[in-house]
Amino acid sequence: YGKDRPNNAITDIEGDGGDINKNCGGEYVWIVPVTTDAGNAGCTRFDVEIRDSVMDGYDDLAKGAGGDYRYLIPRIDCLNNHKIIEIRLMRSSSSVQHPPEGYSGMSNNINQGRENKGDHLYVVWKTAEFKGKK
Repeated sequence: YGKDRPNNAITDIEGDGGDINKNCGGEYVWIVPVTTDAGNAGCTRFDVEIRDSVMDGYDDLAKGAGGDYRYLIPRIDCLNNHKIIEIRLMRSSSSVQHPPEGYSGMSNNINQGRENKGDHLYVVWKTAEFKGKK
């Protein structure tokens, strides 16, 4: 959280700022990725959970905007060798069903239920196969 974008915060695929609450009011909210060298522990997808109550252990993506709480949940599937190597945001004026070309996955709409204030907003990602130690 904070008005100044952290240097390592993700941006959208157009290269614009990455404020999650853009046009929705509330705090400036940024996503800063956490990386690991332990490939087996790498993230395989992200889910967005929208709730009417606080979710312990997670930061609210809609902090200060009022309405529902929004959380980005990293998922790790140790049996899936395709791990996320890059994440970005994707903004759209309409609903999107598939990730853009060059990306292998996308979350559900972070702004679901508040599209009248902001764009449809998704986390998109690229993956690479983790081959393990040789």
